[in-house]
Amino acid sequence: MTTWRNKYGYIFQTLADDLKKGSTDSNNNSALLVDCIQQETDVTAARKLPAIPDPQTANDWSSALTYLDTGAQDCIAGAAKEDDTLLSQATDEYNQSATKMKATSTDLQAIMDKQ
Repeated sequence: MTTWRNKYGYIFQTLADDLKKGSTDSNNNSALLVDCIQQETDVTAARKLPAIPDPQTANDWSSALTYLDTGAQDCIAGAAKEDDTLLSQATDEYNQSATKMKATSTDLQAIMDKQ
């Protein structure tokens, strides 16, 4: 687990930075569209990483990425179409992702504390 975290843990900050940038640009659809496309690119990269070697943590991580991916798709469509309903859905999905990301982080920390 330590090896996975040390090698791939950067992805947590990358995804968090994407969300922060999107939040900052939420009132500018052109900038938001760019942010959401980057989010989707980074989620795709995260999905290509090796699985987290703990079933519960891997499950939380997978759920977080699913919510992020769906949120990014809704964000892209919402920003492109200037559709507040889709943008609201994206926000809800990002919030669900944050819950799963926190669970993933908590899982990882608990495992690290045992080692």
